[in-house]
Amino acid sequence: MFTKISIALLTIFSTFSLNCMEPEQPIPKASKKKLIKQKSQAILRKLSNEKINEEPTSGNIFLEHPFIIAAYKAIESNDYTAMQCYLRNSQLDPNVTDQQGSSALQIFFKEKAYVGIDLLLTDHRIHLNCEDLRKEYSDHKRILEYIDKGDEKIAALRNKIFARCNLDAVMYEQCKKLQYCYLNGSMTNEIITGVIEIIKNITERDAIKQNEQQKENEGNPALPELAGSLPDYATNEFIEQKIWFILSSMQHTNNI
Repeated sequence: MFTKISIALLTIFSTFSLNCMEPEQPIPKASKKKLIKQKSQAILRKLSNEKINEEPTSGNIFLEHPFIIAAYKAIESNDYTAMQCYLRNSQLDPNVTDQQGSSALQIFFKEKAYVGIDLLLTDHRIHLNCEDLRKEYSDHKRILEYIDKGDEKIAALRNKIFARCNLDAVMYEQCKKLQYCYLNGSMTNEIITGVIEIIKNITERDAIKQNEQQKENEGNPALPELAGSLPDYATNEFIEQKIWFILSSMQHTNNI
């Protein structure tokens, strides 16, 4: 027994001495990559084991798009960190819908998740059109039907929605005019800058027209006040990103 203990102590001491005598060598790049890969695999295994024990929030939840799942989880936890993470994916289409045909934005409206609504509205890829405003285009409720018109606290929210719809409509019309130039490889910085100014001018012009209509329809306004004005988040950078997003979408589809 004593001999075994002595051998063990001698081994530990020898190893310690060697480590002290020899300067620490840098880890080769190949070894670093291997260690990182091993750690990543360990994390994935841990997450997989956690998912096995995690109960789904609904029967078909794992059949939904990951972004839709993240939206439901954000509503339950009031934590939108995962949503922000998904939105950083440049390849994501945040307009995807669940099996009932509702987008993440529509889900947030239904559940009155206003933090999520504001988050999505500031993303240039979100698109609002007449289908989001009127029920006759679909069997299920649209965005504005989830907004209580009698609730003064969310009047500003209705303005945001109309303003975004107006902006998106103007942008799609202008991008249709740019489509040939885009496909022909003739886009320039000057063209983009000019289109941005046109979009801003048309949007503000529509706001002025709407205000005049509001005065004529006093007592029974058709649209919220200043709904057509340019949203605060619609900077030149935002508009340019959306222009490129729309043009890229037009390249792959013929129905926009």
